Amino acid sequence: MNRSKQATATDNLLEKSSTLQAHATERENFTLDAEARSFSLPPADETDKLLRYESHLDRQLDRAIDQLDRLSGNVEGKTRHIL
Repeated sequence: MNRSKQATATDNLLEKSSTLQAHATERENFTLDAEARSFSLPPADETDKLLRYESHLDRQLDRAIDQLDRLSGNVEGKTRHIL
């Protein structure tokens, strides 16, 4: 009977060990994936430059559309169709 309890305890420990190993492998894979994704992003200073440039272009586009509306004689308050 004592051997039976030891065998059961050993089986339980092996099962827990296997589960822990699977979790550790999954966590390591997530860590490697996150690290790989971080390399695909540009550095923060370059991202800031891109965002500023995008904002600048957006403002320029709005100004150009407003100017086109004024030059074409559109009245303020009319809806304009933006592509």
